[in-house]
Amino acid sequence: MRSLNLFLLLIICACALLLTFIALPTFGHRPLAHWALNVGIWVSALMTSLLYLGAWLIAPATDQKSQVVILSTYLPTLLIGMLTGAVWGAVGHVMQTEGLDLKSAVVRAGSLIYIGYLLVLSITISTALYLTRVRKRHAAQTAQLY
Repeated sequence: MRSLNLFLLLIICACALLLTFIALPTFGHRPLAHWALNVGIWVSALMTSLLYLGAWLIAPATDQKSQVVILSTYLPTLLIGMLTGAVWGAVGHVMQTEGLDLKSAVVRAGSLIYIGYLLVLSITISTALYLTRVRKRHAAQTAQLY
């Protein structure tokens, strides 16, 4: 299960990084809304995956329940992060159609962005705290055996 989680995290990280590099240069051919949508989705997926890679490193290697917790919280968190990243497309659309600057456009969609990323961070931090507690408990049990 641990190797499955690592494989899944690394594949999604690699794909998100590749798609971010593809989406970043615009060369003036893409509308701002499409560019912001693509970059928002893939950067959010990349950051969520990197956070969960850190959580994977915290988890004890022999505890299967920790691996299930990582997988069961990673997938919804990834989805929430990608949907929140897609809101940046709405910000780009508002900037383009109404001629607003970034600050004014973010004010219009800011609550969705803040709530989405706050939800992603709270789930990730809760998972990391749980994994830290399990790791400490596992280390204490191992120390008692020796």
